[in-house]
Amino acid sequence: MTDDRSPRAIWTAVGRPFSTGLLLTLGGLAALALGLAVSHLSSVLICIGFALFVALGLDPVVRVLLARGLSRGWAITTVFASLIAVLTGILLLVLPTVIGQITQFVSDIPTLIATFQKSSTYAWLQSTFGGDVSTALSQLESYLIHPDRVATIGRVVLQVGGTVAAGLSGSLIVLVLSLYFLA
Repeated sequence: MTDDRSPRAIWTAVGRPFSTGLLLTLGGLAALALGLAVSHLSSVLICIGFALFVALGLDPVVRVLLARGLSRGWAITTVFASLIAVLTGILLLVLPTVIGQITQFVSDIPTLIATFQKSSTYAWLQSTFGGDVSTALSQLESYLIHPDRVATIGRVVLQVGGTVAAGLSGSLIVLVLSLYFLA
């Protein structure tokens, strides 16, 4: 068995283990840094991709308005004003319904628990597991209704609010970038 490599290449790899190890380590660190940079920029890259998608979707509408004699600036302004009006209308239709359903659910918790206690499923659970079911159900009801839990629920509401704010800022970024890409 012969070795096709030159004696110099073998001697370099064996003769300089520190420099070879250093170069390999630096290469690994560079790959790790690049991976971390891409993962931290993923939300920005997603916004840019979505903005390109929106711009490409709105471009035919802008071209139709251009064909009807509007300047490109007014066509883009008209399309974006219409898009914002439609998105605002959808939010105004959906948001009150969601808030009403959440409020209704929270106020109906005692009624839902009482209805569950009268069901055949509850009777089966009671006969199978005994008094533990009624204890667990009463603890659940006291947890959901107890005033001390309002702080916990308030914290969750603030987290949801933060998520909504992040979504709105992301939407604003997408609208601005798509406006830039369309113009």
